[in-house]
Parts: sequence; C-alpha cells; structure tokens
Amino acid sequence: MKKSLVLSALVVALAGGIMASDASAQNANSFRRFDINWNVLSYSRQGSVDQYGGTLGFTYHMNEKWGFVADLGHHETGSDLLETTTYRFGPKLSNRVGTRVKTFGQFLVGGARLTVPNVGSANGFSMLMGGGVDIGIKPWLAVRAIEGGYSGIHVSGAGWSNGLRLSGGVLFRFGEE
Repeated sequence: MKKSLVLSALVVALAGGIMASDASAQNANSFRRFDINWNVLSYSRQGSVDQYGGTLGFTYHMNEKWGFVADLGHHETGSDLLETTTYRFGPKLSNRVGTRVKTFGQFLVGGARLTVPNVGSANGFSMLMGGGVDIGIKPWLAVRAIEGGYSGIHVSGAGWSNGLRLSGGVLFRFGEE
C-alpha cells in the first residue's frame, strides 16, 4: 500500500512538472471522442482482503458530458491466495474544470471471476460506483491522478462483498469531434 501511494504521488508530481514546463499547450482538455486509460497502480479491498493489480478502460464519449465505459480489472493478493478479475460497463458523466482538469463520475455493472489458484474459480456479479480526476498534459495525453469508488461483488455461495477500489495511471485520448 505504501509503495502504491508513493508511486501515485510521484506520477502526480511528474505530471505537474510536465504541465508547468509546457505553457504552449492551450487546451490540454480539448474534446476527443475516445480514450483509453491504463491504471498501472490499483488497490482493491473486497471485504477484508487487500489486493493489488491494474485496470484497463475504454471510453466512447457521445458528447462533452456523457460517455460509455468498458472497464477490465485484475487484482490479486501478494501471496497468490486469490485473484479477482472484473469486467464492467456503464455510463460516465464528465465535467471540465479549466483547461487541464477533468472530473468524472461513473456507475459500472458487469461480472467478476474469483480464482483461488490450484483450487478453482467462481463467477458472479460486480459493480463499481465512483469517480476521479484526470489532469491533461497534451490534448492526447493525461494523467489519471485518482480514480476511486465503491466496489461490490456477489458470487453465489460466497454472498455479497463490499469493497473499495483506488487507482491511478495514464490516459490516451484520440479521435476528433
């Protein structure tokens, strides 16, 4: 957990340095139709289990405010006791704040696969409700400073698991309006 927090702080500090040195970018938050976010640092706590991993997301922006998200996440315990893979889809509401910052909220639903290596796996329902902050560096590149939210997973036989997911990484934007 400490390593993830230090790495997240380093990414945000690096983004701040890049933004300060690039005054020529008039609007690093210009509208792009698609984006791919790669959250290389991700922490998930489901019930009493801490897991670390990453997420990959794709967003199609219908307009400046609304988009549709497809999110794939993979987290595992450090001791290979449990692996959790989630695939979620849903709407995203975005809001620009100035020329560099964009906030967003999203509600995603889909499935989950819980795997205990050398034992077996089970499939179930998953949801994620939360939001985050993106800091634009270039019109095609941003840093996802933070993404977080409530994560719920239900697997038959194991019941409902309440959790939290926090992550950060990079965002690649493409496609003109």
